[in-house]
Amino acid sequence: MKHVTSVCIACAMILGASNVLRAQTVLGTNTGSAANQLLGRQMQAVGDCDGDGRTDFVVGTSFAAASTGVSGGGLVRLVSGATGVTIFSTPGTANLQQLGMAVARAGDANIDGVPDYAAGQTWFGPALPLPTTAPQPAVVIYSGLTGGVIRTLLAPAGTSEFGAAIANAGDRTGDGIDDFIVGSRSSSSAHLMNGFNGAVLLPFSGPAGSRFGNSVAALGDITGDGIGEFLIGASSATLGTVTSIGVAYIFDGANGAQLRTHNGTFAGDLFGSTLAAVPDVNADGVSDYCIGAPSGDWNGLVNVGVVRMFSGVSGALLWSLQGTQAYLSTSTSNLGETLGSSLAHAGDINIDGWPDVIVGASGHNGIAEDCGRADLVSGFDGSLLGRFEGSALDDGTGSGVASLGDSDSDGWGEVLVGTSRHDLPAMPDAGRVDILSYGPFLGGCAAGANTIVYLRVNGSLGGAAHRVDIALNAAINIEMVNLSMSPLPANFLLFAKVGVPGAPDITYIPGVGTMCFAPSLLAPWDPSLFLLASSFPTLPGLIPATSASWNSTIPGLAFPVRVTLQPVISFPPGSYWVGNAILANIR
Repeated sequence: MKHVTSVCIACAMILGASNVLRAQTVLGTNTGSAANQLLGRQMQAVGDCDGDGRTDFVVGTSFAAASTGVSGGGLVRLVSGATGVTIFSTPGTANLQQLGMAVARAGDANIDGVPDYAAGQTWFGPALPLPTTAPQPAVVIYSGLTGGVIRTLLAPAGTSEFGAAIANAGDRTGDGIDDFIVGSRSSSSAHLMNGFNGAVLLPFSGPAGSRFGNSVAALGDITGDGIGEFLIGASSATLGTVTSIGVAYIFDGANGAQLRTHNGTFAGDLFGSTLAAVPDVNADGVSDYCIGAPSGDWNGLVNVGVVRMFSGVSGALLWSLQGTQAYLSTSTSNLGETLGSSLAHAGDINIDGWPDVIVGASGHNGIAEDCGRADLVSGFDGSLLGRFEGSALDDGTGSGVASLGDSDSDGWGEVLVGTSRHDLPAMPDAGRVDILSYGPFLGGCAAGANTIVYLRVNGSLGGAAHRVDIALNAAINIEMVNLSMSPLPANFLLFAKVGVPGAPDITYIPGVGTMCFAPSLLAPWDPSLFLLASSFPTLPGLIPATSASWNSTIPGLAFPVRVTLQPVISFPPGSYWVGNAILANIR
């Protein structure tokens, strides 16, 4: 009977192979076009620009662009969220123009029905007195329809590196055009700018030399006046005699008044280097926010990096994450894990009702030193939901992150992860940006009535995402563990469905548990009998088990497929237990 069941599972996979949702975790990639371009630090979802129903995104880098022959000209690209293919590419045309130092969505800036995008053009050098005929720093707004320039928002007088950080602030004036919060870190200032005419709506300033404006974010309304607030980082700020501890400031979005501050713990923490506005994570009805200190120390470990989530209502600390790999003085390249080197709200990726956060740690040592990683964590408590690690020495995966939305229409959101030091042939440090799927997350399907008797696939329970990744052609070992906890001989059935369970597939049956299939798939006379797959014509029989465990190995599959597996255990006189669900992701 074991052999028959194993064959049936394989048959179900084969019959359902045409319904594959996706074959790989990385759904698309956009790579740099020149050596030392370091693509992968700045990226932002824009909206559907090419009319394919998928959200597209903008990437930027202030370093060299191959086609211009200039140094530090920079580059801005609009990229397809469905494929990772470049739609429009705009290189800087002058030395030290630094186009693409920061990027942002721009809403519909020219009212043509297509989303647009913005990029900072910071121009290396000191602040310029105005008026001047010299090139000026600016925020350049581009058409998502044509890639052409719609307008530029010129730097206010006295600013330096205007456009080093940009965030869309929504329409603050009621003119139908989105406005921007823009940082000028070298002059320790930031400005709320009118997105139509470039007028300064609100000025903000921090201590000289603090790099105030190195990072900016537009928050939700935390004061209750209906107007969103602003979060601005000053990563090099000093408190007393503690240098470069870093400070993040909250400002009232209506009048620019300072509401509160948060700071790092130790000298050199660079707290506030990265910021993320996050929807309500603690069910108090008010948006919250996350702050990163990539050079943060913790528990005696240097440069491991720290990320903290704060309450929008009170500023209270809700949770904190710390890296684990410290700076090693014996290795000049190993500067610490730098958790928080990038940070973004990811959306509700695992569909549990709580917003999630994507956190980069570009100095992480994994398969190789400084290969980097990007963690998906729950906004509710910071628990790890998924992890994506770099694959090569000094790749720096996690140097940039952003939310994308559902780019493959499977119901699960995707994210963008940058690997800025990725090497291409003859182009070291060209960089890349990946469209990445962390899911699927089986949610309620993974929580059965029993937690003692459980399923293990290839030695794993499936981890935080309840998913086991299996290489093409690799053998698949399916094992039931701790059957001895049931009265023996216990009967159990391992059932499967090709694809990811959707909401209609999840049902709770009293006395049995939460299952990944609707009641229509149950045999009416026995809730432990399931169709092996929706396309399989016959019901399998129960598998007798007379020992503490059961396992079977099926040959590896040569095609990509995703199949959900879940066991049900039954024993007289009619009691049933549901085991944990696992998604086997063959890719």
